[in-house]
Formats: sequence, structure tokens, C-alpha cells
Amino acid sequence: MFPDPSKVSADDLFGRFYLKVPGNEKFTNYYRSIDALRPFLYGEEWLSAASGYYINTSGNFDYVRLSYFTHKPEKVFSAVTAMRQKTGIVESEEAEPPRRDNVSALYGGEELRFRKFLSSYSPIALDIMAADPAGARRLMATFRWQITLPRKPLRPHFENVFRSQSGFYNSLSIAERERFWSDLSNWPDPAQVDWAHMMVNMVLPGDWNKGGRWKRFLSPGQPKIASEINAELEDIGLDFRIPAARAL
Repeated sequence: MFPDPSKVSADDLFGRFYLKVPGNEKFTNYYRSIDALRPFLYGEEWLSAASGYYINTSGNFDYVRLSYFTHKPEKVFSAVTAMRQKTGIVESEEAEPPRRDNVSALYGGEELRFRKFLSSYSPIALDIMAADPAGARRLMATFRWQITLPRKPLRPHFENVFRSQSGFYNSLSIAERERFWSDLSNWPDPAQVDWAHMMVNMVLPGDWNKGGRWKRFLSPGQPKIASEINAELEDIGLDFRIPAARAL
């Protein structure tokens, strides 16, 4: 069962859960939590309760921050409670109750457009992380350092992977796909990060902002070769590497 971003409304309430499998191992625990949550996020009970949702993380990178939109808050809490009882997933901190919120305030102010984008990137990321976990992470790392930095078109970097690995992406209409690509490429303000950073955060995970890395993306720069990317990965503490063959 696929989510339907067209169900998302700018009037939906917005809330968050902080969920994880027991444990505190940085990065590893986050990916284990994604895998544990995936069947639930694909399931009818969740998708009938939440109009849309998106995933990211921060802090120790050992938990999933599940943000959602809904006009059925009771059903959302019922679904998550039942899932936790069944799976043993725990809350890393108390859930944020659903409320009215302007989630696009720091991202250009187009509320409905932004909500639909948020509700589209996460199922695609879930799919590619299931199909090829290491490949999905390499895809995002090379995107950041070889595509975003020199301002190259991002669609050629991603599209073949999305087509071959994401059932959700393939379920979108042509118009919905075009809208998604436009949104993924959106850079609403030079002083802000791009919308695509939400997907980067989900897959790698994290914003890669140690040492002001995000500031490097505010102005075009030279792409990095594989060895340079791998030095960044080692500094961040991520345990995968880009093969030398991927060097530009």
C-alpha cells in the first residue's frame, strides 16, 4: 500500500514521534529502527490515519523522528501504540502532540507544496534504503559533494535508482513526478538549505553540518573526488566509503 500525498492538506494537524528499537548505538540503531518501522509505515492502519509523514533524525542519530500530518489524531496515536506493543519499539522522548503549525516557515513559505514534498521523499527513501542500503547512502553522499556543490542537475543522478528501486516513485503520475523533481531541486532562499537536505538527512543520516558544512553549499563550488568524500565520511563517523571508480 502506497501513501497518497494528494491527501495532505495545509489544514492538517502536525505532530511528531521519536521512535527507536532499544539501544543507543550511533547510526546503527537508527538504521535498525528504520527497518523495524518500515512494515508499519507501509501498512493500512498508519496510512489511513496519517495524511502524510516524513522522517529525519538528529542528536545521537540513534532514533527516528517521525513527523506526520493528520485530521485523525486519535487514529494516529492508536496506530502507533498498537505498533509499539507489537514490535517493542520505544520512544526516545515524549511525542509532540498534534497541533496547527506552519512547517514551511523556514523553507519558502509554500505550505501545501512543502507538505506534499515531505510526504513524497520519505516513501522513496524507504524503498531505496530497503533495496540497497549501502547504495542509497553512497547515492546521497555523492549527491552532496559531486552534484549539489557544483550545482549540477540532480535528476540524472537519482532517477534511474528511483525507477528501479522505488515502487512508490513508480506509482506517481507523470505530473506528480514532475512536481517532485521540481520540489527536490527547490532552493527557496540563498540563506536557507535546500529542500533536498531532508532526504539527505533521512538516508545518511544527518545534516552534515559539523564545521559549517552547510555553508559550503550556499555558493557553488568544485565537486569532490571519492578520496575527498571519504575523508569527510571518516570525519563524520560514517562507516561506508565511495569507491575510487566514482571519482570525477
